[in-house]
Amino acid sequence: MNSREQSDMPPTPSYPSPNGAQMAQGAMPSYYGNRQLTTEELLSGELSREASGPGLGDGSSNGVHHGQSMVLGSSNAGDMGRPSSEDQHAHFQFTPSQQVGVDPNHDLSYGEQSARKRSKISRACDECRRKKVRCDATSENGLETCSNCRRLGVVCQFSRVPMKRGPSKGYIKELAERLHTLESQMQPGMVQPDVPYQGMSEVSLGRGYQDFTSPVDSGSANRKRTYSVFEGLPSSSFAQPSFNTRGSQNTFDGPDATADPYNPTVASGAAPKPGNLFWNPTEGDSDLPTGLEMTELPRHEGDDDMTPVSLDEGALEAYYQKVHTLLPILPHTRERTLELLHQCHREAQEIFCYALYAVTRTDLSRVASNFERVTSFGHAQDLLLFHTRQPLLVHTMPVNTIWLQSLILMIIDCDARGPDNLVGNDSAPKHTLVSAASKLGYDLAKIQGQLKNNRSSDPDVDSEANLVRRIYVSLTILTRWYAISVADATVLGGQEIGGREDEKVVGQITTGIASYSTFLSEMVTLATVEPNVCQTNTGLGRMVGANLVASLERLADMEDIFKIHELPENTTTRPLFESLQAQLYWTLRLLIKRHVYVYSPYEIIYCAQEVINELHKANIQSRLPTPFDLHSLALASMTLLEATVLPEHENECWSSLQKVEEILDRREKRTAKATEFDNIFGTPGWDAKIRVFLEWRRIKSQESQLQESIGVLPKSSSGPGSGSQPPMGPNEQRSLQHLADLAVGAEGSVSQNAPTTPPPGLSADQGETSPNLAPQLAQSQGGNGTGRVVVDFTMLTREGYLNVFSGLIYRRNR
Repeated sequence: MNSREQSDMPPTPSYPSPNGAQMAQGAMPSYYGNRQLTTEELLSGELSREASGPGLGDGSSNGVHHGQSMVLGSSNAGDMGRPSSEDQHAHFQFTPSQQVGVDPNHDLSYGEQSARKRSKISRACDECRRKKVRCDATSENGLETCSNCRRLGVVCQFSRVPMKRGPSKGYIKELAERLHTLESQMQPGMVQPDVPYQGMSEVSLGRGYQDFTSPVDSGSANRKRTYSVFEGLPSSSFAQPSFNTRGSQNTFDGPDATADPYNPTVASGAAPKPGNLFWNPTEGDSDLPTGLEMTELPRHEGDDDMTPVSLDEGALEAYYQKVHTLLPILPHTRERTLELLHQCHREAQEIFCYALYAVTRTDLSRVASNFERVTSFGHAQDLLLFHTRQPLLVHTMPVNTIWLQSLILMIIDCDARGPDNLVGNDSAPKHTLVSAASKLGYDLAKIQGQLKNNRSSDPDVDSEANLVRRIYVSLTILTRWYAISVADATVLGGQEIGGREDEKVVGQITTGIASYSTFLSEMVTLATVEPNVCQTNTGLGRMVGANLVASLERLADMEDIFKIHELPENTTTRPLFESLQAQLYWTLRLLIKRHVYVYSPYEIIYCAQEVINELHKANIQSRLPTPFDLHSLALASMTLLEATVLPEHENECWSSLQKVEEILDRREKRTAKATEFDNIFGTPGWDAKIRVFLEWRRIKSQESQLQESIGVLPKSSSGPGSGSQPPMGPNEQRSLQHLADLAVGAEGSVSQNAPTTPPPGLSADQGETSPNLAPQLAQSQGGNGTGRVVVDFTMLTREGYLNVFSGLIYRRNR
């Protein structure tokens, strides 16, 4: 017996089949006539009678001989009621195909009443069973000996009690449940799906479904079933989800769960509606619990003034030509922008105008008459930060959108205000604006469902949801570049941007920029948590290093993903994106390699040179500036300045730094000639700080070479860069002359003109040590050799390269 069919109930006794003489004489043994029928046998009879229909009594109509029958009876009248004598021998005729769940090779008739005569019995004698050979005995009474026993001269006997044949006990119950399922699907109004099926005899079943299995499949009598017949059936209370190989969907697994045909509540037409909580406000329901009073929202003077502002067309045109292509913050059309703006109160409109005019370099004196409630740009920032500290539900959706757009425009304007903006000397500090915008942007994107991977697509590109997604992507790009520039991981968001779903909503260029920006998150985390982990010989170090190398490979595939060649050639967007993509590629490659190839500086220097080459080419071709030019220029310039202490690379580093000076000269001329609506994304304040560090490092290099020439310091190396000298200006010449006078002992009047403080732009305590330049590791080799110079390239991203250029890192020592 199959071990899966065992249960806690005692096994049903098995009885030998009646012989022909007993059947002919009607002398049935008592264990056939008086035995109580099992529940499965009663239920099988009921199902067979219901399935047969009107032709059940007529065997010929079903193609069955009248002699083929099934005898059912009961002797326990106390429990179920004793049937009449005629009912005890009721005959149920059915074809083999109607014997559901029964082996078709198994004959239900006994003895001579069977219409099909068998040539031999259905079981082997004791000797043949012991030898496991075929038995050809024709009866079990021992009158005729099988050929095997006759050859061996032994008695052919059948003393073993036969095992019970037929379907497993649980299979009939499965058929009943399946029939109930089909009835509930065809007639849902007549059969309740939650009411368990009861047979006509009202017999309670003793065991659960998990105790039964069927050894016979309806498709093949010789193949065992590999899954339950109830898989996927909607009304089956016995179906086990853990064995459901068809992956039926749960009711609340997806957005279209109410259309799930396998949901029992859907099949009966009574699907529940999720989210119908008692406290959830619905349309038309304004009842509140007793004692719960709505808190009055804070009112600000001017909230009721909805007078539309007159937006300058020149500023709006400058935004769409130079900003919107890279960072689509506003709607795609001017009409939609004005419609959104005029849904806000007058104060919000004027704050937005100040932010837009600051980014587009609009002459405020020309448009000053349009402002009534906001007096200056600083006043606009104070009001904006006040409003954004309030909960999101206080303001309407258009007002919150205008607040977020104004914050992003002010963040872009921060770079043009120079290093003083980092500490709040010129308008609100960038960190404050980024923090406020990150909170507001996340809340708006969450309400509109734009944080999910599978976002709802709206054909209207300027719908609220699509507009919020574009704003959120633009904000995330700016936030991540700010985070890497000042080594601030607190403003990073964990949401992914730049996927395929963003391409239709955000645009191909912005999607490409967003995809490159995704590499910045791990770089900021790596720089702020464990900057030198790749240089350690640990499992974690090797794992992080391997991940960064894999990031280089993923970075190389970005060009194939976004297919620049598909952009129209006759537009200005294609050359802009081609140049910007190459610039971002080498910038990010430089960031990654600074942490991996500390002891292989050529890899790092080469990436910095490529960044400078791309920026130099863009300036010569008069490419439109971008907000990412500052980051690329500052990072590459400081990398080359750091590498000038390496004797074998000093020459090529100063050669590339000459291109940096050319770039700075061109940017300075562009700023001087700039008119209204021109020089957007210009950063003259940061360019001046880069010049300061160039001059400072050049003086240091010239001083070191002079000291080596007069014997004050030993020669660092005999490499190719040891004889090269960077170009000298007047300050460097005076410094070198002062060192020469000191060497010969003549301290004349020239020494009074020598600079005793760092170049202008840095405080007095900033000139003692050069930033991020590791000391020379001298290892004596017989008294004459020098050690290898090593630069810790990870320190710059740990401190933040804009913090270095602004001089903020030197305040830590005060």
